[in-house]
Amino acid sequence: MDTIIKRDGTRVAFDSQRIERSIRLLRRFAPDYEFRTTVAPTLAFAELLRIAWCVSGARRFVLQPFFCSGEGTLLDPRFERQAAMTPRELCRVWERIRHRFPDGGVRGVSCPRALNSGGTSG
Repeated sequence: MDTIIKRDGTRVAFDSQRIERSIRLLRRFAPDYEFRTTVAPTLAFAELLRIAWCVSGARRFVLQPFFCSGEGTLLDPRFERQAAMTPRELCRVWERIRHRFPDGGVRGVSCPRALNSGGTSG
């Protein structure tokens, strides 16, 4: 078992071997595929980089902004009160990982080719 660290510092265990097996199956047998990650409010920047590394070289990788309708439809209502990454923050993540993928981006957001992030790249 592996762990991820959420934005609040909480650690969550998951079975990375099952995920890796699914990734291998998709790469091998799917004629056209896309890996995508909905960037829930609890996902930390470092975890997004780790996810991108795991699917590096995929045909397409997309970050999806997290949206909440506020109508009580989420399985975990705590997400309704947590701030999600802004489009600019999502574009900064994409800028850091885009070299790993021939196609992809942030769904529904037009990211500039390069972002000024306060003196550092991406």
